[in-house]
Amino acid sequence: MSAGFNFMKPQSPNPKILMGAVVGGPDQHDGFPDQWSDYEQSKPATYINALLVGALAYLVHSFGQL
Repeated sequence: MSAGFNFMKPQSPNPKILMGAVVGGPDQHDGFPDQWSDYEQSKPATYINALLVGALAYLVHSFGQL
């Protein structure tokens, strides 16, 4: 049954790089394990990015292209 989760343990570098994404952040020891299996810290989510995107959209709308 674990065959569907083989993509979470790749042997090669991640082919799906998302530049500029905001992720969960470091742990209590200021470390950041960039691992797919640690999705709580390394998976970007819309509720994390929404405030940043909203603020940037306001700035672009108010002051023109940045």
